[in-house]
Amino acid sequence: MTKRDVTAFVLAPLVTALIVIIVTPIERGTFSEQLFSTLATMFAWYFGAVTLTAVLAVPAFIILRRMNMVRWWSALAMGLVIGFIATLIVGTPTAHILQGPAPLSIVGGASGLIFWFIWKPRRSI
Repeated sequence: MTKRDVTAFVLAPLVTALIVIIVTPIERGTFSEQLFSTLATMFAWYFGAVTLTAVLAVPAFIILRRMNMVRWWSALAMGLVIGFIATLIVGTPTAHILQGPAPLSIVGGASGLIFWFIWKPRRSI
């Protein structure tokens, strides 16, 4: 794996954590309590997303790369599938807007696209 591959695999799961943090309501309390709660939630979701990336996305990437099929649409499709599988394994977060399998599938698709934008081959102009 190249440095760009690793960078894409490390940054793409951050999308999941950031989306969950953005749509999760902030609890009442002091600023430091809110900050700690937000950061802890973000870390937990990032850790979960990285775990699913290591278990599901890396093997999918290796297979697609050997078939020379790593494209934006394949990254989107794999992200949607992995997001759906995450819903089956983990369940859905407490944020009402993320209830059910569709929202996390969309979040997974967004992560897949971010992965592709970071990873995509550079072309000379």
